[in-house]
This record gives sequence, structure tokens and C-alpha cells, in this order.
Amino acid sequence: MPLHRIALLKNLRWILPVLAIALAFLTVAGWRVFAAVHDATIDQTRIRAAQTASSRVMAYQLDEETGIRGYTGTGAAFFLEPYDAAVAEMAGAFAGLDHELEAPGLDRMRSIEADEKRLNRRWLLTIARPLRADWRLSPASLEVQRRGKAIVDRFRSDDSDMRMGLDAAAAGADSNAQRNLLYLLLFIVASLVF
Repeated sequence: MPLHRIALLKNLRWILPVLAIALAFLTVAGWRVFAAVHDATIDQTRIRAAQTASSRVMAYQLDEETGIRGYTGTGAAFFLEPYDAAVAEMAGAFAGLDHELEAPGLDRMRSIEADEKRLNRRWLLTIARPLRADWRLSPASLEVQRRGKAIVDRFRSDDSDMRMGLDAAAAGADSNAQRNLLYLLLFIVASLVF
């Protein structure tokens, strides 16, 4: 066997283990980068779903309020349609929001949601039901409406805090996803160069 072939075989004996180690490293690194991108995408999806669920809860609260206000202002029963529909859907909307707030990093939002639930129950029991039972305008009903407005204003404030918190979480998830996609791109380029 010529000497240059023997030298080549000796070099290949070291190259193959190095290539095997490099391939193993690239496989592990690629998997970790892919998993990070996948997790970031899931976080984005869950936060977007929480934003949608929160908007649904707020819409139902406003439908409840609008229905009762229309009814107390006119006595026309058709104003109760959005109220009745919202009352029927609110428990499911809160359940959906509760589920979506299980996403990592949204713990603070759970206390806001709990306050929204409490405010909605209070509004239904102390404002909506009494006004629905006696819609006629009187000093007592005006006082109930004033208290109801204060409760709904507090609900709106909680909703604003919820939106700001979810928006911040969404921005963080977007930034994390972008960073992980950049790592994935760099990994692909490094793999192609190697």
C-alpha cells in the first residue's frame, strides 16, 4: 500500500470520530433550538387565546349592563335580550378565560379575573336583578343605577389591567419567539457551513 494512502487512512481514523461527535452535537443543539421555538409558539397561541377570552368576558359584561340600562330607561322587554344572552354565556366565558390563564407567566392575571368574577356576581345580584324586578324610574332606582355604574367602571378598570398584562405577556412571547427563530436560522446556517 502506498505511503500516502496509509497516511490518509490514519487521518480518516481521527476524522470519523470527530464528525460523529459534531453530528451528535448538532443533533442535540438542533433539537433544543427546535423545542424552544415550539414552546415559544405555544406561549404565543395561549396568550392570544387569553386575550380573546378576556375580550369575550368584557363584551358580555357590557351586554349585561346595556340590556339593563335600556330596559330601565324604557321598560321595553326587548332590551333584556342582550342581557339574558350575556348572563347565559358569562359562566362559559369565565371558564374559557380561566383555562387560558393557566399558561405560564399569567399568574397575575388570575387575581384580576377573580376580581372580575366577584364584580360580575355583585353587579348581577345587587344591581341587575333589582332593576329587572322594578324598572320604573325612582330615586331608589337611580341610586341603584349609580352604584351599578361604579361596579361596571371597576370592571372596566380590571379589564384594562388585564389587557395591559396580556399585551405585555404577548410582547414578551413574541420577542422570545423571534429570538428563538433567529437561533434556529443561525443553527441552520451553521449546519450548512459545517
